[in-house]
Amino acid sequence: EYTQQIVTASLRARDLVMRMLAFARESPIIPSTVDSVALVRNVLKMIRMTLPKAIKVTFEPELEVAYTLADPLQIEQVVMNLCINAADAMDGEGKLDLSIAPAPPLLRPDGSSAPCFVLIVDDDGCGMSA
Repeated sequence: EYTQQIVTASLRARDLVMRMLAFARESPIIPSTVDSVALVRNVLKMIRMTLPKAIKVTFEPELEVAYTLADPLQIEQVVMNLCINAADAMDGEGKLDLSIAPAPPLLRPDGSSAPCFVLIVDDDGCGMSA
């Protein structure tokens, strides 16, 4: 299991470097359909190994799947950054809770609607100054 996680993290690092190089060359990013619930679960497997043991991480999605059109690496990076920032604010211990919940639908100009969801990251850290 640990070897597989190392391989997965290595492949993600490779992909991240490729994205950074593409960004530096201003290459277009081609979004794909991503299940955000599965993506957050995978990111949390990796994050849990890097956070202090005294930080309890939970993920309780209210949706079974939450599809969006995005670059999966960018979404992973956002989730990782939010978790790392939260952990830094907790000084090594606390609770970090993540959830994906339904949000009000997006109303399109033609009158139709698109389903929406929200990623919620909540921690009991010290917070930010004004």
